[in-house]
Amino acid sequence: MKIRSISYERLFNLYDFNNEKFRFDAELGENENPKNCMTELAGMVIEIHDLFEEYRDLVRKLKNSEEQLAYTYKELESTETQLHKQQEKIHEMRAKGQDEYEIACFVKSVRELRGRNKGA
Repeated sequence: MKIRSISYERLFNLYDFNNEKFRFDAELGENENPKNCMTELAGMVIEIHDLFEEYRDLVRKLKNSEEQLAYTYKELESTETQLHKQQEKIHEMRAKGQDEYEIACFVKSVRELRGRNKGA
């Protein structure tokens, strides 16, 4: 029997009920061994699949990083708003003539409240 062409196809299951299929066809040369060629085709399919899988992992990591960054920006904005409110309160306290001890007690109590809220 003379084999002139071969093909290798493989279906890979992905997450979320998706899959992808890779197929390679090859024409055999006069002195090529079909078994060796089939092994080479299978290796190529697996290598391509691994590259796509690595790409998908990087896309997922990027998306997660973007979400974490957006959350961090929101936290930063909230912290800046709280800081400005505290600074305004301190300026009001100074304008009313309250001494530095009362202001220091206010700052300490705000810190304690913030610590309790984060723990909740």
